[in-house]
Amino acid sequence: MFKVNADGTPRKALKGRRNDNSLVLANGKNGGWTPHDLRRTGATIMQGLGITMDIIDRCQNHVLPGSKTRRHYLHHEYEQETRVAWHLLGERLQAILDGVEEPVVHDMTSVLSATKLMQIVQSMHPAQLMQLIQQIPAAQLMQHAR
Repeated sequence: MFKVNADGTPRKALKGRRNDNSLVLANGKNGGWTPHDLRRTGATIMQGLGITMDIIDRCQNHVLPGSKTRRHYLHHEYEQETRVAWHLLGERLQAILDGVEEPVVHDMTSVLSATKLMQIVQSMHPAQLMQLIQQIPAAQLMQHAR
């Protein structure tokens, strides 16, 4: 799991970084797991769930690709979108622990439209929100609460 040179010796830490394997998890299938292994695995699972690369990059705190102009002017934090992505990853990990084999691939278009809906709901006055919720049948609310 650790990066090594061609001769098998441990690779030196990257400039400005340190090799900190104090969080290595023992008893992994092929030996110890490092935090980076878990990070890479989480990103791969998110990709398999249909989460877009831009959102995965933001979950990993990567700078979005593109020109300096885009990076200078576009400052959306993707908070809602990353929250949804982390939630979907958590659901998938729980399914793996529960022995469910097949992942559910999500249509991120509907997830993102749900994110927009969430922003609208959050901007509503609490009384308006309660009035709206009372109009939704209880069975439908329970179905979407899962």
